Amino acid sequence: MSQETSTQEKVDKILEREISQVTAKIVDIDQKIHKLAEQLAAKEERQRTIFDLLTTQVEDVETESKELEHSWETFHIEDVYNKLNSFHLKSCRLEETHRLLKTAIKTRELLSHFRSCFSKGQLKEAVDHASELRTLSIENSAQMEFLETLLEEQPVVDENLHSLKNTLRQYIKDASSKGYDALSQVYEKCVDLFRVGEEEEAFELYFSFLSSSIQKELNEPLSRLRQKGDSSSQLAGRCISCLTQLYECIASYAEENEERLTREWSEQYYLLLLRRLQSISNEYGTEILDIYCYSRQLNSTHASLTTPTTETRQLDVVMDEIALISQRTNAYFHFMQNKLDKRNHSGMLETSKIFRECLLQRKLDELISAYISMENHFMAESIKKAISLDEIPKDLGTVLVSTFVDDCFFVIQKSIKRAFAFENNDVLCAIINETNDAMNRQVVGFFKNRLVQILISQKETNRMESYTSKPLDKSRNVTMQLVILLNNLHNCQEYGDRLVGWLDVSSRKRNSVTSELDKIQSVVADLKDALKAFHSMLEETLEHLKTRITSKLVRSFEPLQQMSFILQEEVSLGVLEANSSFIDNFMEQFESSMGYLEELLIDSNWDDLTRRIASWTADHLESILWRKKFNSHGAFRLDTDIRSITNFFNSKVKQGTVRDIFTRLFQLTMLLNMESPTEIYDIWQQGEDKHIRWKLTAEEVRQVLSLRTEFSSEKIEHLSL
Repeated sequence: MSQETSTQEKVDKILEREISQVTAKIVDIDQKIHKLAEQLAAKEERQRTIFDLLTTQVEDVETESKELEHSWETFHIEDVYNKLNSFHLKSCRLEETHRLLKTAIKTRELLSHFRSCFSKGQLKEAVDHASELRTLSIENSAQMEFLETLLEEQPVVDENLHSLKNTLRQYIKDASSKGYDALSQVYEKCVDLFRVGEEEEAFELYFSFLSSSIQKELNEPLSRLRQKGDSSSQLAGRCISCLTQLYECIASYAEENEERLTREWSEQYYLLLLRRLQSISNEYGTEILDIYCYSRQLNSTHASLTTPTTETRQLDVVMDEIALISQRTNAYFHFMQNKLDKRNHSGMLETSKIFRECLLQRKLDELISAYISMENHFMAESIKKAISLDEIPKDLGTVLVSTFVDDCFFVIQKSIKRAFAFENNDVLCAIINETNDAMNRQVVGFFKNRLVQILISQKETNRMESYTSKPLDKSRNVTMQLVILLNNLHNCQEYGDRLVGWLDVSSRKRNSVTSELDKIQSVVADLKDALKAFHSMLEETLEHLKTRITSKLVRSFEPLQQMSFILQEEVSLGVLEANSSFIDNFMEQFESSMGYLEELLIDSNWDDLTRRIASWTADHLESILWRKKFNSHGAFRLDTDIRSITNFFNSKVKQGTVRDIFTRLFQLTMLLNMESPTEIYDIWQQGEDKHIRWKLTAEEVRQVLSLRTEFSSEKIEHLSL
């Protein structure tokens, strides 16, 4: 019994060893079969694609053989067809491939069952599966030999593919001479090359064709520029035209190829095309700008800006040209960057950096730097010239203004709007800052010097008038100078406000990025602060003019100081009006002192001056009336006088009213015309309900009531206000 058991164990060990060897061999064969089957499937698909493309290529050869006869001298169509037929038969043995794959699948299944039976101790079933695996291994070996033979046919495929590539390359080279007209045909050939796995070469060939087309289109204008035979202005104009043509050409290729490349190739190749087109733009654009700088001698012009011989008119033309160059370049950059951003879904490509650091942008920055220096010089010299040519035109009607303001702000507005046309916020901010400096240093400085001269002349005139009773002609001349200064300051403020409003609206329309808008708003705020200097000077000049006029009007109050408001009952209203010598004297003196200024001053300045005179009059009247005593008839006369003088000033202002200026006087006469002090309770209570806005305090009300001779001081003191 023990001997039989020992024999059985030996048999099991031998069987187990044989099964392990068969299993290892089957696994190795299975892996090789699987790998070769995958290679065969891939080759099958590729061979089918190549066959289709070759068939299409042969048909193209037949239709275009006459046009491209020199390119096809060694290309025999019959041989190509024979090769294609042989290649097709060899590449379509799908039945063998399918049989091989089925054998591999069956081998995997048997191997799985064999391992399962062996692990469970089912030795008889395991031996059966091992026998089947031996049979399949013989079949697999035969089919592996077939696979290896089939894969050896690859050189035939490579030879046909090489022939196809050469054909496509030759076609593209021949079509390059046709330029843009052959674009569609060249693109189709490059797509064919792309489909057979030569993606990079297909792209390079296509881009080479585009580059040749751009070069052919720009060849004539660039050749003329390189000769540099035209005059300075003609050469500069040709440079701008050629640069524009370059941008339009590249933009058209970028637009036309967007859909076809992203649809039939990939977005990555379109992004690569845009970057390559930008490299062409850098090359040609920089050369064109170099020729432009040569034509305008910008280096020497920039260096000679400090000399007095620099012509501002010549600078004006050059700066307009640079603004046009910058505007078109920035529009081109904006177009190209939008195309890049649209297809840059992954965000891996920093599109703004492509243009911010490109050679063309650096050259443009050099031009912009020269422009900023020229614009600053142009603005300073033009304002200086406007100051030297300042005069009063004879054809502007009766309003007195000088030419300086119009000339000055014409230059300022032109410079800022030209900087805005650059579509570069840094340039705009630089010019606005220079404008702020020019206005503070030159324009405001000019007005301050003019005011100082006027005040010196006024002081001298006042000294001379103190020795004579008649006013001097020089005195009126001082007043006229103040009027001119007032009108000029008003126009400066108005022009400045319009400029700020235009900048605010235009910058908001153009800038959607908050940071860029904030940058512009910051310098515009500085411009507003600079304009406040005009308002301050306007206020100061108005005060000086008011002082000159009130120094003459003060004499008209002398009858009022002598007048008594303690009147008898028998004095009639007609007598009161007839004896209002104070009012008549004041109106006469007003017309004499400033009536003629109404036609010389701008309306707003006239109204401001009139209100200041009215305010001074009200204050002066009140200071005199506090020293008077009134009875009922005198209070009535005062009320009549106050209404008369208020109506007089109302008739002088062109907009609005001056009644608010005389509110305290109206309230004073109202208190003086009461029947008794206790009537104050009726209207004072209304004051708490805001029906009457009292300008007088409770203490001032008691003081006014004490001016009435009929009112008891005890009653006034006991008023509860």
